[in-house]
Amino acid sequence: MGEVKDELKRVIPLLNGNPRAKEIIEGWPRTVLFELEGEETPFHISVREGRLSLGDGVPGEVDILVRGKGKELARVVRRERDITHPIAEASLKVEKGQLSQLIIFDRILATAKRKT
Repeated sequence: MGEVKDELKRVIPLLNGNPRAKEIIEGWPRTVLFELEGEETPFHISVREGRLSLGDGVPGEVDILVRGKGKELARVVRRERDITHPIAEASLKVEKGQLSQLIIFDRILATAKRKT
């Protein structure tokens, strides 16, 4: 398993248990596919029924496709920086979907450090 997937595996249960994250998640039913350097295979996160889940491979339907450097996204998941920095540096690219939707995912990640 790659660095980003490991970080997401760690943080998703925290997000699913966080009231503030759940508030944002409920209004954001999306599937995000990640094709990243440094990750063994593509993987995705899905939001369904107010919960985030992590899956392997390419799902049937993708709302957002993100490609780029896995190390940069791992830093985002760890909250060392927000997603706008690697996007501006072209280390991460939204190949399908809207950048604004990926920024909402960043807002969800930012709630991981908050209890409420």
